[in-house]
Amino acid sequence: MLLSARALAGSDPLLVTDAQALPFPDDTFEVTLAMHMLYHVPDRTLAIAELRRVLRPVGVALVVTNSENHLHQLDDLLVECAAAATGVDRLPVRSFISFTTESAADELAAAFPRVESRVLVSELVIDAVEPVLDYARSVSAFVADTAGQLNGVIAELERRVARTIRDEGAFHVRTAVGCFVCR
Repeated sequence: MLLSARALAGSDPLLVTDAQALPFPDDTFEVTLAMHMLYHVPDRTLAIAELRRVLRPVGVALVVTNSENHLHQLDDLLVECAAAATGVDRLPVRSFISFTTESAADELAAAFPRVESRVLVSELVIDAVEPVLDYARSVSAFVADTAGQLNGVIAELERRVARTIRDEGAFHVRTAVGCFVCR
């Protein structure tokens, strides 16, 4: 991602660092961003405190994460396809996401006196199979143990999604994403 951002950043520094120990002095930034990443951090409380520490007193932190219901239909379908193709039931992908729109406000409020939530609920209307297969490949570790199993899951998913698109005109998936404005 840094290579992709380099052209846009010009001479501004880009770096990979630990969100739990940001290498900046207190009160450095007017805005801090945590976009779809706090669920990856081992000590989220520490990372949130770091976002607040490097933020100026009048600054704002924007934190984005998914709802527990984000892509619910697609994740459930993936689990069904994995069970059909491999005979093994897997946990839905969303069960591994522990920082959601449902839990974020309470965690953020420990470091920020004011937390406003803005949740966008929408729907993907998918009229081609390939984007669904690309998503399945991106989360393949959650649905298959081997390349052979994954091929079976992908084939089953392709069959089911293609049938839905043919019969209903599109495959519909609800989305729900939240942005938390923290001051």
